[in-house]
Amino acid sequence: CRRHGLVRCAAARIEQNGFPHKVLVVHADTAAAFDVHETKALAAMARRVGSAIQGARRHEIFVNAKTSYDELLRNQRDGVILVREGKVVRANPAAAEMLGYASPGLLFDADPVSILAEPDAVAGLRYELREPGKGESRSEWEASLLRMDGSTFPGEIRLTWAPREDRNDSFVPKRRGPLGMIVLRDGTERVRVLRELRKERDFSNRMLDISGALVLQVNGAGEILLFNRQCEEVTGIAVRDAMGKKMWDLLIAGPAGDLHRDAIRAVAAGRTPPPLETAIVAVHASPRTIAWTHSPLHDETGSIVSVIVTGIDVTERRMLEKQLIEMQKMEAVGTLAGGIAHDFNNILTGILGSLDLARGFVPPGSPASAPIAEGIKASERAVQLVRQLLDFSRRAPAECRPVNLGHVVREVTALFSQTIDRRIEVTCSIADDLLPAFVDPNQVHQVLMNLCVNARDAIMESFEAEEKSRRRPLTGYWIYTRAENVEVDDDYCRIFPYARKGRYIQLSIG
Repeated sequence: CRRHGLVRCAAARIEQNGFPHKVLVVHADTAAAFDVHETKALAAMARRVGSAIQGARRHEIFVNAKTSYDELLRNQRDGVILVREGKVVRANPAAAEMLGYASPGLLFDADPVSILAEPDAVAGLRYELREPGKGESRSEWEASLLRMDGSTFPGEIRLTWAPREDRNDSFVPKRRGPLGMIVLRDGTERVRVLRELRKERDFSNRMLDISGALVLQVNGAGEILLFNRQCEEVTGIAVRDAMGKKMWDLLIAGPAGDLHRDAIRAVAAGRTPPPLETAIVAVHASPRTIAWTHSPLHDETGSIVSVIVTGIDVTERRMLEKQLIEMQKMEAVGTLAGGIAHDFNNILTGILGSLDLARGFVPPGSPASAPIAEGIKASERAVQLVRQLLDFSRRAPAECRPVNLGHVVREVTALFSQTIDRRIEVTCSIADDLLPAFVDPNQVHQVLMNLCVNARDAIMESFEAEEKSRRRPLTGYWIYTRAENVEVDDDYCRIFPYARKGRYIQLSIG
């Protein structure tokens, strides 16, 4: 310094909030010391220099922040609109493009509600703009957004309020009041995806409903998560009453619930349980027999999240199987009856031949003539019975031909009266002008015999009831068969739509 003629100096610290302190140094070319006024002037100069440096730093930070903020808004894929005091103060390019504006500047000073198409949404946003929340607040909703050309599209809106002030480059407040940020998102793709998902869901539900199978989704505890329409129809239990209930408590009768509990645990553990066949409880019907299978339902990670229980109603199938077994038994009985009837027919042939020979050796008027004649008649009736057994065992097709049903009724009455309890009388009534019928006489014979057997069983039940009650048995029981002509007219057809007008033969047993 002395080389440059400077012989004294003075220094003052420059105060800077949040920054390292600096020093302002002043040099002089005279040896006299700085007086008080010069020292104060130096301190004031140091303060002004500190304020200038701090202002410059703040301005640099503001410019950098504004640049970053502008870059952030420009790069946002969602539309962003800033509002204050009910007006748009800023918008990013994504918002302008989404709403069909050539540039973001066209949105400035616009009413924010002008971007909404639905009156309810307009009223809701206007209320939010008029009554901003205290402090930071956020609102979200879905609405139909309005483009500049008047077209609409589904969108999502999120409004956020922040209590702050706008400042100019000198950090002097220009506007006061909270700043609102409206974030817009085009929901067209989301709506399309939701529509597709809804179609898939409806299709899946439709497939579940028309599949004819009972389909349930249960969790590991057996609680019902899905209950399809077939389950409702079979059980009579509504979906709302089934959801959340344990499957074995709601549907499965008796100890079979333990089988389902074990099957669900096996599926949850990664094993495959065997199929089950159990009865379920129906509200307004008899129990149904269901064949069940249990399958796992995995999530995207492959973990088992629930169990799909599928059931097929096999009640009718099991009934048909039982009927088939009974038919097979009847077929075996028919075969056995045919064999017995064939052997018995051979025996009857010998008996009839012997009786016929005996009748030839007996002189007229002999006391033995009547018993021999009765034996021949009984043998002939036995031959007819054997013939029916043989027809039954062969299961021959019906051979329809014109038949006088009076003869069939008399034959059945005569045959049945010989085998029935003597306390029951069997009679018949045949119309004199009975029309011929085009039928298989053997089948009619069997039908009449079955009806007579049913009547006999009913009478015998009355006998047994009287004996148990120790009352005096009633007399006068009889089975009455009748064959007569009837006319089916229009009035009868109106009462019984399945009937056909015409002349018929009515066979009745009482």
